[in-house]
Amino acid sequence: MLETGSAWRRWDLHVHTPGTALNDQFGSWDEYLDAIEGQEEVRAIGVTDYFSITNYSRLKREKEAGRLPGIDLLVPNIEFRIAPPSDNARAVNIHLLVCPDEPDHEA
Repeated sequence: MLETGSAWRRWDLHVHTPGTALNDQFGSWDEYLDAIEGQEEVRAIGVTDYFSITNYSRLKREKEAGRLPGIDLLVPNIEFRIAPPSDNARAVNIHLLVCPDEPDHEA
């Protein structure tokens, strides 16, 4: 038997990074990393960018180098903006979460 029950963690699966294609509202990468490290609630991050996982790969390398010690999981989140927009003229976004456990998930 397990000694403890469920452990609830907060996940944010829609987090953009500096240099993201359409939603770049950040300063430098160091400021961004410091902000993530300065919070204690979120334990898993979906690293989001439009049509790409390039910034996920960079954030993963930062974690492998010792940054983001409070983050237990990084997940690539590829965001697709679909055209034409919906009937109310708003774009439709589709998100693809990629399993980071697959060895070739960055291929």
